[in-house]
Amino acid sequence: VGVSVQMIVWNPTGDVRESSRERVFLNPRLLSLYGPLVSDVEGCLSVPGVFAPVERPLHARVRYTSLEGIQREVTLSGLEARVVQHEIDHLHGILFVDRVHRGERSAHTAFTFAGGEKTM
Repeated sequence: VGVSVQMIVWNPTGDVRESSRERVFLNPRLLSLYGPLVSDVEGCLSVPGVFAPVERPLHARVRYTSLEGIQREVTLSGLEARVVQHEIDHLHGILFVDRVHRGERSAHTAFTFAGGEKTM
C-alpha cells in the first residue's frame, strides 16, 4: 500500500451492528500506565483457545492519530485500557502469553483451553 502505519481498531460494545462505536487509533503510543495492577483472564485469536491471567495497570494514557489526521491523547481505564495495552503489545510482537507470570507458566499450571485444559 505504500503507507507505514500501525493501527488498532476495536468496538467497545462487541456488537458488529454498532460500527459507529468503533475506535480507531493510528500509530498509538503508550504515554503512561498507572494505577493498581489488575489480574484478569485474557485470550487472543493469535493463540486460539488459550486463556490465562494477565496483570496490567488499570489506567493507560495513549497518544494516537485519528482517521482525520489529528493527533490526540486519551486516558482509558478498565477494560478499554486492557484492550489497548493488549493490542499495542501485538504491534510490538508481544502476545498475552508472554505477559503471564512465570509461576503461572510452569509445568504444573494448566492454561484453560476452549475444549478442556492443556499445559503450556
